[in-house]
Amino acid sequence: MNKETVILLVDDDNLNIKLGTAILKYRYRVDVAMSGREALEYLDTHPLPSLLLLDLHMPDMSGFEVLAELKKDVRFDQLPVIILTADDDKTSEVEGFKLGVMDFITKPMVAEVLRERINRVLTLNERQRELSTDRLTGLNIRTVGESEIEKAMSRDPGFLAFLDVDNLKRINDTIGHEAGDRVLKLIGTILSDCAGTALTCRLGGDEFLLFIKNITKEKMFETIEAMISGFLTKKEEDIAIRAASISIGLVETNPTISYKEAYSKADKALYHVKQNGKDGYFLYKETNDEEEQKDSGNLTRLKSALKKSGSYHGAMNVEFREFAKLYEYFSNLKRRFQHSFHLVMIGIRENEKLTREETEETMVRLEDAIRETIRSVDVCTRYSTSSFLLILVDPGTQEQIAQIQERIVTNFREECRDERISINTYDTEME
Repeated sequence: MNKETVILLVDDDNLNIKLGTAILKYRYRVDVAMSGREALEYLDTHPLPSLLLLDLHMPDMSGFEVLAELKKDVRFDQLPVIILTADDDKTSEVEGFKLGVMDFITKPMVAEVLRERINRVLTLNERQRELSTDRLTGLNIRTVGESEIEKAMSRDPGFLAFLDVDNLKRINDTIGHEAGDRVLKLIGTILSDCAGTALTCRLGGDEFLLFIKNITKEKMFETIEAMISGFLTKKEEDIAIRAASISIGLVETNPTISYKEAYSKADKALYHVKQNGKDGYFLYKETNDEEEQKDSGNLTRLKSALKKSGSYHGAMNVEFREFAKLYEYFSNLKRRFQHSFHLVMIGIRENEKLTREETEETMVRLEDAIRETIRSVDVCTRYSTSSFLLILVDPGTQEQIAQIQERIVTNFREECRDERISINTYDTEME
């Protein structure tokens, strides 16, 4: 039995249920609903089956009535449907095809005919799904995902989330694209697992969208926090991707808000997270005065916000681009006020005996040693696969600078005694 392929068989006749299950159970997992309403309840509370095998004539709700209900929910747009019927009515077939039915099978069921037609529909649907799915993450591609989300937003209220992966470029540049791909695959898994029946897609690069309908703010926050927590737990198992985190912008939607407007607001909320340290989420808030939202109110509140968002412990750890800007800023300070700044490069000597994973684990330990040693006024950045750059502010004499470098090496050796690893340090006074 193929446990990954689930057929939902809907029929009010016990004999047909037993016959259909007996024919299919060795190839597929067969779940059963005895009425149209039971089928709708199943579809609303279970992962989407691979195929819906639906009886046309049922007492409480006909097959066409079930299809009409499914048409109201964009989640079921890609669900393949085969109709079971005792009729030979061409009018019913035409109506069924208009509702998206992929095939009709006449009862009583013939085993080989049923198996082959189901196999044909599943094969066609799989090919179509492959064209609409991002191969790396398993999520919908942008065109398909945005179309589904836009339709869903026009029907029901909910929350739109705009996700961005922090530090992906750094991981790609310093460790390699294989590690970056693992980050994106993990995001795809986290979105699928935590979001359940939500609509998701990869916009491209490191950006993703998620929409959940008819959910309270509290439940949405719980979902987002579970996603962030799940990502944090999983990334700790892979040392090469530990620098990655997730930033998420949220906006509450209703059918009167266009997709374009909601997307823009979620993007603004995401920008707020990015400007306030990344690795978190923020819900877009409407104000009567948009300028007030833009500048965070008066200067006193702005000062408080800057102090809070800029707070950190230990040495300042920044991306290389920001490091380069700080270098230029410190150079100007040195020329104007005669401050002393020293540039230090510290890294591990390349060793072919070390795997990429071992190299990255060593760099994490070296970074910890650096942050433990240098002060909060000093600045650190990852420069390459095997080295860091430091700016030491007013470090003292050359002898004191050498002592700082020695302490970094000593702290590193306390955590890493691998004799294959050699540490190189270089320093020069900034101009």
